[in-house]
Amino acid sequence: MGYNYEDAATMGFHCTGRNFELAIAIALTAFASMPMVAVSTVVGPLIEIPVMLAIVWLSLRRRDRILQQEKAKATIA
Repeated sequence: MGYNYEDAATMGFHCTGRNFELAIAIALTAFASMPMVAVSTVVGPLIEIPVMLAIVWLSLRRRDRILQQEKAKATIA
């Protein structure tokens, strides 16, 4: 899409964690009589946090490679 590393990383982190709390509140309200909904609202963050940490780790590991590619494109253009 042509975004630089800083913008792409920021958008990626923002989109992965956006509106999660609102989705939990709506699910609990809509399906209050179903106990598995409450369980899923507990399990969801337990999965989300390690996934987001993995995304940060991957982003930091690939940062140098991406920045080198951007510098190479800038010198060619």
